[in-house]
Amino acid sequence: MSLAILGLDCVLYYNVGPVNAPAWFEVEHIKDATLGLRAAEADVSTRGTGGWRAIAQTLKELEISFTLMAVQGDAAFAILRSRFFDRQSLDVMVLDGDRTVVGSQGLRALVQIVDFSRSEQLEEGVSYNVVMKCALATPPEWVVIAA
Repeated sequence: MSLAILGLDCVLYYNVGPVNAPAWFEVEHIKDATLGLRAAEADVSTRGTGGWRAIAQTLKELEISFTLMAVQGDAAFAILRSRFFDRQSLDVMVLDGDRTVVGSQGLRALVQIVDFSRSEQLEEGVSYNVVMKCALATPPEWVVIAA
């Protein structure tokens, strides 16, 4: 038995309820996804750092990107599309397993969709390249599903 976490077991959820009483729904037709967490840095080098450049972490950045396969009647697609065109934020959770499984973990954040590009390759299904970034509100939080 492998202890490795597989990408196919990871799940992206969106919330259609209030933040304090969420109603989570899965975005099912994702092909590939990336949870990008980065931090900018400030150069804090001095003569006292012994000839070494020293940095300090500054602002963090969140980018959730994924390929969404176009499936007729997909409710998640409709929500994502409307949030993009209406410039509305969306509460999402990106987990490494099902939200009902104790120990699944990942990030919960209020995001805005900044890219909703459609790809129409000749020998592939139609897909959408979706990019979400942190919205102005509460900071993202790391969550671990507890019993």
